[in-house]
Amino acid sequence: MSTKKNPIVRKWREGYWAKYKLSSEVLEKLEKVRAEAPQVTIWLGGPGRDHVMHVQRRMIKQFLEEEGFKVIFAEKHKGSLEELLEFTPSFMAVVLTISPGAAGEALDFANINGIREKLYVYCPSEYKRGYIFRSLRRRHDVLPDERVFSLAKLEQYHEELPHKILKAAMAESLRRAMIGRLQNQRS
Repeated sequence: MSTKKNPIVRKWREGYWAKYKLSSEVLEKLEKVRAEAPQVTIWLGGPGRDHVMHVQRRMIKQFLEEEGFKVIFAEKHKGSLEELLEFTPSFMAVVLTISPGAAGEALDFANINGIREKLYVYCPSEYKRGYIFRSLRRRHDVLPDERVFSLAKLEQYHEELPHKILKAAMAESLRRAMIGRLQNQRS
């Protein structure tokens, strides 16, 4: 799926970069640093094929791939998340807790130390009064404010959630690049 075929994804990409008003020089340096880092693999959990929000999830996958990330849908991955983590050091587990199954995954992963550190849970603000939201936030401490989004906006293909995920992925990519540079300096 290309952005030419999907004007919404193109709009998300243009809006993301326009909001930071970075010069072409800064963008060039950013790309150079990211090119030095290993590619970040994003395991994207969320609503399945039968859920009304699956279209948005596919579009988020495309959006991230067009920014240079490898994205794996949870249901397409053969094997466990633990195995993927073991063989992929530059890794993020992103879970969109929009469906019951995704909410269960988020709660399960929040209890697994090897995954918890790389877990990025996103939950709708409309669920604030629910058990899952409160448990992810208070009990498991994996749902900071910056990962809460509006389900109503996502239903309208708003850029809020895709931008939040890309911001976290960019930060992870730059963190990996800096780790690589420090390791190279030490050797």
